[in-house]
Amino acid sequence: MPRTAFLFLMLASGAAVAQQPAPEQTLPQNPPAQPSATPAVPTPTEEQLAAQRKVEWFIKFPTELGLASSLDGSGNVTVSRVGADFEVDIPIATRGELDLGFSYDYTRYDFNDATGFVAGSTSPFQDIHREAFRVYYGQQQTLQLGWSVGGSIGLSGEEGADTADSVVGSVFAGVGYYLSRDLRVGVAVGIFSQLEQSPLILPIPTFKWDISPEWRLATAGKPGLTLFYSPNELWTFSAGAWYDLKNFRLSESGPIPGGVGRDEGVPVQLGVSYKPTANVSMDLTGGVRLMSNYEVLNSSGNKIADVESDPMPYLGITIGLKF
Repeated sequence: MPRTAFLFLMLASGAAVAQQPAPEQTLPQNPPAQPSATPAVPTPTEEQLAAQRKVEWFIKFPTELGLASSLDGSGNVTVSRVGADFEVDIPIATRGELDLGFSYDYTRYDFNDATGFVAGSTSPFQDIHREAFRVYYGQQQTLQLGWSVGGSIGLSGEEGADTADSVVGSVFAGVGYYLSRDLRVGVAVGIFSQLEQSPLILPIPTFKWDISPEWRLATAGKPGLTLFYSPNELWTFSAGAWYDLKNFRLSESGPIPGGVGRDEGVPVQLGVSYKPTANVSMDLTGGVRLMSNYEVLNSSGNKIADVESDPMPYLGITIGLKF
């Protein structure tokens, strides 16, 4: 049975320690013979600050529907996705956080008259399942400097693919530094396994700039940039673009038995997020996938076909719950 996992990096930092200053000492208008100063409020201890942090659970259900896109040569393709993502964020002391997660993604590729991949076949692959377990730890070492490490392991394959040959994984490490209260920059290095190819080593800059209380520009856990606008606590609008790559083992009974499929592109997306309560959110997205490219390799890793497609419009919705 097939399963998945090509993940993108997620970088975050633990909460910084806050200091509560003591109030100024004052004397009454008619002081007694021996006035006593107002006692200072004690600074919270590390244990007290840690006790204020709570374990949080997150569940997301993303759905995406693509429109037909023409392929070079002949034919077209439509791509649709549904999935689920579960995560628990566990505070560690006052400055660290451990995140554990599991994600599942089902992608349907509907190829029509796609004769440019394999002779005698009009569809190189169809139903792809990707699953992954991930772990992440982030530590805010000082008020300015933070670091994080993590990784994932899972399965990525078409229905009918060999499970043992569908294992994929990744590891990463990153650092971030606050140049000011509103500007954080950093870099992460990720190592991603690739089926039938050498691992991909990818340095990824990270960036977060709170331009104003309403505007924010950030990498948002993806190799790209997204601009956010939040006029109030209920609504957030966004516009962004990033690099996206998926690889998966092909079915043993398909036109390329035990081969590898790759889906590469750059989504350019507009979105609006509505958050009626602190624990519920709904995201609507629409965009176009540019520079889409589909490759198929045989079981030895030799490339059989490399086909580009026209820009693919898509629409998506994600329901999120927090506990």
